[in-house]
Amino acid sequence: FPSHDMHPIRIDSTLTAIVRTNDPKLSILPVVSTNLGTNNWTNAFFITNTPTNQVGVPSGFARREFTYTNTNNSRAFLRLSISNAP
Repeated sequence: FPSHDMHPIRIDSTLTAIVRTNDPKLSILPVVSTNLGTNNWTNAFFITNTPTNQVGVPSGFARREFTYTNTNNSRAFLRLSISNAP
């Protein structure tokens, strides 16, 4: 059987959210970590997309897709980090 070390597996995971777009102080970042027990969260390796299908999304909001590509064959925990600047 082939080893995963010789043939890495590519796994795409997508978070889809309806986010507020009419508040410039609001920051919404997708973040990933390989361990829930640490504060080692990063927003690298994400692609953000705004789909053309915005049916049912209220004014001042948009449907967004945050896609993470995992090519190192390890577990990944995804979340959205939302903060409001003062």
